[in-house]
Amino acid sequence: MTVPSTERIRTTAGLPAELLARAQVLVKKGHIHSRYVLMTRALEELVSRLEQEPIDARFTAITDDADCQALNLELAQEFDDSDWEALQRAEAAHWSAATSLTCAWVPPRVQSRPASARPSLSAEMPSIGTVLSS
Repeated sequence: MTVPSTERIRTTAGLPAELLARAQVLVKKGHIHSRYVLMTRALEELVSRLEQEPIDARFTAITDDADCQALNLELAQEFDDSDWEALQRAEAAHWSAATSLTCAWVPPRVQSRPASARPSLSAEMPSIGTVLSS
């Protein structure tokens, strides 16, 4: 995302002729407003990506941290009940809205199940390492 700035600094850069020609084709086809906009956006995206890499690397390091994985599982287990309740409420609201429409089929209401009959969300939850490595 380009950050608007009122201050501009003129700079000169030698670009490969083939790259500049490809950029000009994009401008002529209307894919981008101007070469200036193209170069500004490209530089912004590259700088943003390079700034994000160290942050991503820190998150990737979490995948090997056993203490973090244990905490992740503990938190997931602690929120099993509230997650289940939130899912029930969301489904009830969804079905309530669906039944207010004119239709022949009326969906069943969400029924409460005892904790022993509920699936454990934490048991099915992938570890953060699995998520980050994919």
